[in-house]
Amino acid sequence: MNGVVIWVDAESSEAIVWCDDHDELAYCDLSLEESIRPCTPGLWVTFRLKDDTGVRVAYDIAPAAHPDSPDLALLLRSPLQTGFLL
Repeated sequence: MNGVVIWVDAESSEAIVWCDDHDELAYCDLSLEESIRPCTPGLWVTFRLKDDTGVRVAYDIAPAAHPDSPDLALLLRSPLQTGFLL
C-alpha cells in the first residue's frame, strides 16, 4: 500500500499515515522501522498493513518514489484548500 506520513512524534517514535485506500489512518511505531529514518510529515511511503485489535498498523514502511510534501498537513488544515475546517 502507499500513503503519506501526516504526523510524527519524534519523542515517542510514533507516526500516523494516510493510506491510499481512503480507509482509516494507520499507526506506525517508528522504533521498529529502521528503513524510514528520518521520518517527517509529508513523506510518501510504501508499507504493509495489519490489524492490531481494531487499529490499523503500518509496518515494513519505506520511502516511496514520490516527492515529499512537507506542507501537506498545513494544506489539509486550510479551509480554502479543503472547503471545511479541521
